[in-house]
Amino acid sequence: MSARPGLAVCPFILSVLACEAPSGRFDALDEPAPPLVALGPATPRESLPKITDVTKKVEKPKEACGRGSGRDPEGQCVPLGLRETEFMQRVQIPAGTFVMGALPGDYGGLLAREAGVIRWSGQPPRQASLPGFWIDLHEVTRAAYAACVAAGRCTPATCPEGQEDPASKVAPEVMVALPQTCVTHAQAAAYCLHSGGRLPREAEWEYAARGVDARIYPWGNKIEDQIPGAIYPAGHVREDTSYFGILGLGSNVSEWVEEVYDADAGLRPFLRAEFRGPDSPALRAYQRFERKIVCGEDNPGCEGPGAPPVRHVLKHGNAGQRSGGRDDYPPFYPGFELEGWMATGRGPRVGFRCVVDLAPGDV
Repeated sequence: MSARPGLAVCPFILSVLACEAPSGRFDALDEPAPPLVALGPATPRESLPKITDVTKKVEKPKEACGRGSGRDPEGQCVPLGLRETEFMQRVQIPAGTFVMGALPGDYGGLLAREAGVIRWSGQPPRQASLPGFWIDLHEVTRAAYAACVAAGRCTPATCPEGQEDPASKVAPEVMVALPQTCVTHAQAAAYCLHSGGRLPREAEWEYAARGVDARIYPWGNKIEDQIPGAIYPAGHVREDTSYFGILGLGSNVSEWVEEVYDADAGLRPFLRAEFRGPDSPALRAYQRFERKIVCGEDNPGCEGPGAPPVRHVLKHGNAGQRSGGRDDYPPFYPGFELEGWMATGRGPRVGFRCVVDLAPGDV
C-alpha cells in the first residue's frame, strides 16, 4: 500500500521550524553581572550602629483632653470645674463644637412612606458650637423643689388625673431623693430661675450628654442592659454617665429643655425658606389632629383650638432624638402624638435640670 500524500513532508517542516534562529531580544539577560567595584574602605558590619541605637529627637505629644476634662486659658488640660449648691453639684462644661442631631440608623424611608407627617425627629446631624456653661450633675430632686415651694417661688407639682405619682409608694427618705416629676414646663423654668439659672437649651443638654465624640447615648453607642428604665434616686444609676460625667441623662426621666418644639429645627440651618408653608399638607394634618383631640369625633360645631398648642422639647436616652411635650392634655387625647411618639409632657416620667451661664469671673 502506497503512502498517503502529504505525510512525508511533515518531518521537514518541523525541522525547519525547530531550527529557526532566535531573535536575540533577550540576550542581555544571559550576560554575566559586572564585577563589584570598591568605592573606598568599608566599615565592618559589627561597627555599624543599630537602628535602635540611633538617638532621635522625640517631640512630646500634645496632651489630649479626654472625658471629664477641658482646656484652661493657658491650653492645659484640667479636670472640669465643680460648684457646690445647697442640693447638688454643678459641672462646668467647656466651650466646644459637637455633632448635634439624631444619627440615623438607616435611610430606608419606611416611616415617610407609611405617613408623610412622621419623620425621625432631630435629623439631619449638623455641627453646633457652644460657649461654656454650668449644668446640674443630676436631675432636680423633690427635696430641692420642695424648698422652692416653701420659699414661695415655686408652685406644688401635681400629676395629671389618672397618673400615679411615682413617690407615693416609697419611704420618705427615698422620696426626697427622687427626681421631681409632674411639673409643667413653666414650673421647671420657675425653679431654675429661683436657683440662679435657667432651663438648658436643647443644644446644651445634648452637648452635655453626647460630648465631642458623637455618641448615640450618654454612656456610649450601645444599649446597656444594666441601665434600668425605672425611676431611681437622682444620680443613682452610675452606669448612665455622659462624656462629661453628667448623671442620669439617659435613664430615669425625660427632661424639659427651653425651646418650643419645632419639627423643622434640624432642617432649618439648611433651608432658605420655611419647609412647611401655611397651607402645606403636613400642617393641615396637624391642625385636623388637634381639632379631633379637643372636639372628639362627632361634634361639628366645635372649631378646635385657634392655634396649635405650644409644645416644648423633651430630651432623654438617645441624645439626638427629640419630642414635644404638653403641659396639659386635651379631653380626647389618644395617648400618642401625630408624629408617632407616645404621650409625653407633664407627668410621672418627666423631670428637669438647670444650667447657669458662666459669670465674668469664671475661668
